[in-house]
Amino acid sequence: MKKLQYMLLMLPALLSVACSSSGDEGPAPTTITFTTEVQTRAAVLPVKSDFKSGDGMSIFRSTTNSIEANNIVTYAASYSGSSWQVSPVATVVGEEKPYFFAVYPQVDKSADAVDPSAVPVNVATQVDYLYSGQGVSASESNPTVNFTMHHAMAVIAFNIQSYVGGKLTAIKVGNDRFPTAGVLRVTRGSITPTAYGVYEKSFNEPLTTTGWTKDHPSMFVIPHTIGADGMPVELTIDNRTFTFTIPSMRLTLANKYIYYVTVTEQGAALLEDKTETIDLMGETEPLPDVPYSHLALRFKGQKFTAPTITATGLYGMVHWGDGAQESYKEGLVHNFSVAGEYTVGFDMWNVEDAQVSYSNLEGLQEIDFSKF
Repeated sequence: MKKLQYMLLMLPALLSVACSSSGDEGPAPTTITFTTEVQTRAAVLPVKSDFKSGDGMSIFRSTTNSIEANNIVTYAASYSGSSWQVSPVATVVGEEKPYFFAVYPQVDKSADAVDPSAVPVNVATQVDYLYSGQGVSASESNPTVNFTMHHAMAVIAFNIQSYVGGKLTAIKVGNDRFPTAGVLRVTRGSITPTAYGVYEKSFNEPLTTTGWTKDHPSMFVIPHTIGADGMPVELTIDNRTFTFTIPSMRLTLANKYIYYVTVTEQGAALLEDKTETIDLMGETEPLPDVPYSHLALRFKGQKFTAPTITATGLYGMVHWGDGAQESYKEGLVHNFSVAGEYTVGFDMWNVEDAQVSYSNLEGLQEIDFSKF
């Protein structure tokens, strides 16, 4: 009986110790889970529209809705096909309300090596870099973080009508003002260039006179403004090179630019008025299949007055024979730097009902209508 009384007396003390111990530990941490959605409906390559098993991204944790805090924690996240596995495990305890940011692809396996205000970007990787934007909060009552990922890069694509046949094997772009590397800020997707130069990408695309309706040869580029001198582009087709220049324009993030290019024996020409700017939320349109014609004139002298060509929906390029070229319009006059004999070529489309007239025949040696 005494033994039982002793045990009953000890029980309140044990309960008191247990309660005291539990209070010291505090509430148990709640694991945070992460989900992602890519902000796009574009189903064409190379734009990323969803994540695949094995994809990795970097997740950043801040105590405030800012990446300027001194206590940023970085997590390495790997997609398993249905969810993100995060290392180390992210948790929230009690009244904590941390904010999270993300960038794709995963920057570095070392958590301490990543700065969310300066994530390295390189054109050579040809990656569709994605960023989360403003921070997403988590709490013990709401431990799921939903990231909406946005595109940070621009895309340039080429729809090529080739009248020389052949196969496209490479596209080279850039100059000393073309950004090839930079650093990305995850809160707004802005990229500050850190290196400039030329980038070349390989292809293996048979060329036709109709171009493509989808999957245009394309590449990711860092958003920037092409200067007044333009951006040189070089196409390699069956070991031959064809060059043209993209004029001054602004390339903005999350936009795709399709440049329509024609390649003839005269060279490559950019049809500037047909350039398309497409939000990556949209789709691309096919290149219209219109008849092509060529008019060649042999001229001797220094000042050449182009013939007037009129037709419904007509457009084209003039190759002056001295390396210069420009879009066709009525009233063109070209002054050669040196008097001599030149072959002037007109690449034209929509000329079925065309009328050709000459206001000045001076210096005109020969007219070849055989391909017109």
